[in-house]
Formats: sequence, structure tokens, C-alpha cells
Amino acid sequence: MRSMPASVPREHSNNETKATQDRAISIVEAVKRPAKLQTEAAEVFGLVFPVFAWRLPLPVRNFLKNRKKAAGYSFAVATCEGEYGDVFKEAAALYSFDSCYALAMANNYFLYPWEDTSDVHRRQLITAAQAEIKTIAQRIRMRASDPPPERLRGPGAALKTNLIGPVFMATRSDRKFFVEKAKCISCGLCAENCPLHDIRLTDGKPVWQHRKCVHCCACIANCPVQAIEYGRQTAGKPRYILEKDLKRLF
Repeated sequence: MRSMPASVPREHSNNETKATQDRAISIVEAVKRPAKLQTEAAEVFGLVFPVFAWRLPLPVRNFLKNRKKAAGYSFAVATCEGEYGDVFKEAAALYSFDSCYALAMANNYFLYPWEDTSDVHRRQLITAAQAEIKTIAQRIRMRASDPPPERLRGPGAALKTNLIGPVFMATRSDRKFFVEKAKCISCGLCAENCPLHDIRLTDGKPVWQHRKCVHCCACIANCPVQAIEYGRQTAGKPRYILEKDLKRLF
């Protein structure tokens, strides 16, 4: 399922986006402390999220549940490797956005041996996304009312979002994740980054709790010493983090 993203962003509450002058807050952090983010009286409420197997990630779904419509303008931006399916219809059942946008990004779900994207293709995708972001930001500043881009919806969208995606996500498990204790530096980033609190530290080492792992790969991708592996599939494979690609490829 090449629409799986690899990580959920950490806290950025002190940053302002340059293009829209908005304050960015991690959804993971907002779910941890619901009172921290009140959107009902917001002049602008924007949601930027990755697509997990043509569906909303569980943390995003939990975030949108019972959230009242913002008083002002609202928009959603989905990132996907190639297709978003009917994810915006799924989102609309929970929250009514005024505008919806999508960005094609590099494949970053690397838990399967065959999942990979060449550097040339990554550079092309990121370059195109950077240009598209400027257009999206301009539309947001104009408070435009835009439907999702049909070109990234993909064929068989309803089938993928409503049938294939749920089956795929239901079979995700954390049981193949393990840590090489000799390499682990006990930094705790894996537990801190997990959006579903599936990791606890025991003697400074991560222990997966076998709850509702969604294979976001935040733990394995953000490990600074690559001490975390997923079975034998990830040994020696590069971890995907967008910030590193920006430094490495540009």
C-alpha cells in the first residue's frame, strides 16, 4: 500500500508558517492534551495530515471526532505517495472543511522489502510539492473554496478507502519491531514520537505494547542511531525523514 506515510510530526507549536502566518501544532500533541487546542472560535482552522492506506490515520480520526465547526475558514491538506482515495469523504463525515488540497510526496513506508523510491524520483516529487505548496498557500490566504484535486484521487477510490484500506490497517501489528539494545542510546524519542502511546521504556529501552500500532513508522524513522528494526525487512535500509531528504538532495 504505497499511500502509507512514515511519520507523524512532533510538536511545532512555537512555529509560524511563513506562507499563511498560522501557528502549527502537532495533532499528536493536541490528542494528548485536548484542552490545548480550541478550534471553535478560530478565524482559520487548517488540518495537514498524511494518508494511511487511502484512509485517515487513527490519531487524525480521533482528533476530528466531536470537534465543532470553526467559526471562520477551514481547510485540509492531505499528503500521499500517489493517491488519496476517498479520504476527504471520510474526513467530511467528521468535519466539514471549506477547502481540500492534496500533495504527492515521496513513498516513505519502508517496512516491506520492495517499498522504495529512487533519489531522482524523490527530488522530482519534493520540487513539485514545493511549487504546489505556494499555490495552496495562496488559495488559503484568499479563503478559497476548493474541492480536492481529482488527479490524485486515483482509480477505484471508494473500494480502496472503504474496503482495502480497512483490511490493510486491521492487519498492522507492532510485533516485528525490536530494538538492538547494544546500539540503543536510551534517548526515548521512540516513545515520545509514538502517536498511540504504544511504546514504553523499560530500563531505558523501548518495549512495544501491542495495542493499535498503525505502522506510522515514527519510532523506526526517527531513531537517531537506527537501533530499531522491523523483522529482517529493514536491515540496512535508509530511514525516511523529509528534513534529511531536503538537506541531502538539494
